[in-house]
Amino acid sequence: MLQINNLNKSYGNKHILKNLNFNILKNETNVIIGPSGSGKTTLLRSLNYLERVDSGIMHFNKKNIDLGQYNKADISYVRSKSAFVFQNFNLFLNKKVIDNVALGLILNKKLNKQQAYDEAKKALDKVGMKDHLDAYPMSLSGGQQQRVAIARAIALKPDVIFFDEPTSALDPKRVSYVAAIIKDLSANSITMLIVTHEIDFAKKVADKIIFMEDGEIVETGTTEQIFYEAKEIKTRQFLSHIYYANSDYVI
Repeated sequence: MLQINNLNKSYGNKHILKNLNFNILKNETNVIIGPSGSGKTTLLRSLNYLERVDSGIMHFNKKNIDLGQYNKADISYVRSKSAFVFQNFNLFLNKKVIDNVALGLILNKKLNKQQAYDEAKKALDKVGMKDHLDAYPMSLSGGQQQRVAIARAIALKPDVIFFDEPTSALDPKRVSYVAAIIKDLSANSITMLIVTHEIDFAKKVADKIIFMEDGEIVETGTTEQIFYEAKEIKTRQFLSHIYYANSDYVI
């Protein structure tokens, strides 16, 4: 469904992403973990053309795309088939919740206003926000804003959704709520790639884990393989550090 080959990115003489290779199967939830500065978010943003890369090939729905070349047709194709949920939500503060979700359907999917609002209401209902259609983002909690951002993504009915640290600003109760939403999306056959620093959250939602460090993919595997049978020393060291840093977390 989505395969990446030989992805590289540098800032000046600093090599940020180092010859990355991985693939995501249809209807699979992949979660990228790793220490801060490992290149997780840069990788995610690169797949949606939000970051320029030096080289790399994306095989997306049987289409080969050169990520190193900024071709307008390729950018349009990728963004029409994907959705991005940002860490800071990226909602329009001057627009109501319903408008935030409907706008992309009108502009990108070319739905008429009534169709767009009908689809937006369905998406907001799925994330428990049907009672806040006329609210403005600033009147909502961080968790509620994140749910609106997720609704905006799923309303587009993309082939894949990219999530950048979807729980970073949330308290534990709201983290669990977002995890439940993502599990529900997974059960409804939505393909997802998620960057997170929340290890417990990753364990709850992932079908497959990608562990990154220093711009490289160190190890990939199922949740059980990575958290209980990791093969690479760097992976085991990272998880051990998490364990000792948080006595409530059990590997």
